Amino acid sequence: MDVSARQAREWVTLFPRHPVFWLIVSIGLVFVVARRTQPPDPTAGLGSAPNASQPAPLDRAARAAQYGWLSQRDRAAYQALIERVAPPPGFRRVDAPSGSFADWLRHLPCRPADSPVLDGRGRTIRPADDPTLALVLQLQPSRAGLLNAANMVYRLRAEYLWAMQKLDAARFTMTSGAECPWARFAAGERPIVKGRDVTWKPGRPAGGGREPYVGYLETLFKYSSSISLDRDMRRVTGGAVEPGDAFVRVGRPGHAMIVLDVAVDESGQRRMMLGQGGTPPMTLHVLRGADGSPWIAWDGASTLHVPPAPPMPASTWRRWSDE
Repeated sequence: MDVSARQAREWVTLFPRHPVFWLIVSIGLVFVVARRTQPPDPTAGLGSAPNASQPAPLDRAARAAQYGWLSQRDRAAYQALIERVAPPPGFRRVDAPSGSFADWLRHLPCRPADSPVLDGRGRTIRPADDPTLALVLQLQPSRAGLLNAANMVYRLRAEYLWAMQKLDAARFTMTSGAECPWARFAAGERPIVKGRDVTWKPGRPAGGGREPYVGYLETLFKYSSSISLDRDMRRVTGGAVEPGDAFVRVGRPGHAMIVLDVAVDESGQRRMMLGQGGTPPMTLHVLRGADGSPWIAWDGASTLHVPPAPPMPASTWRRWSDE
């Protein structure tokens, strides 16, 4: 028998002629090809699953330390927003890299479940069982009465910059349009405001401690408003709502709400969690939608209705310029 004949018999031995064998082989090939050509999942990476490229999550004490206004007692009782409120069924939180504004917002400290919304003097503005109230966060205005709705949005952004020590970005504007950067305040300068005119008086450097930074924020809040907040943020005209976005209504009265978190489902539909202060200044709190859920649906184009907040047209949608 020549070599070619012997090879042919070996091939027949290795690959039987039975049709069932070849049917199984064909099915296997189809499966492999389908796996290799399957389109990517459009929602991949949107969930809150761990990412190996991100830093290890912070422990509870380290998390609590990111909220510089908390007392030692508050830090010991720290409970994060992400622990209190689960995503809606079928949804998952969008990705938020460690150290991002979105990640910082979703770990804001909560007050106990039976907490009312208070004003700066500790008087109840909205009781704990108010049907529009989802929960109350641990950020309370002082008796100075400066932390209105717009300043609450400023406060959250400024506190995040403090927590991450990104203080070069702490440069906001006053209602007059004059800049009010932390760098000048830290250098010892203080603004002298006369109407729309602002001059800076030199003084002793304040240093970079927490107390001078709080003084800077109190100065900013004294001269800021929804007008300046609207100027400091950029208008969003399309795309998806993101954590850290805000809705800023300029006028008398002005108002502002901030997107504290966002969840998404497999089809890409999003729900957002809205927080607000108010006028008079009151505790930061999360609102419920008409269906009683703290996760609000919005199409990105229509007027947003979330009582007791005033209606917010799509034209009020804002985002920090460096986000």
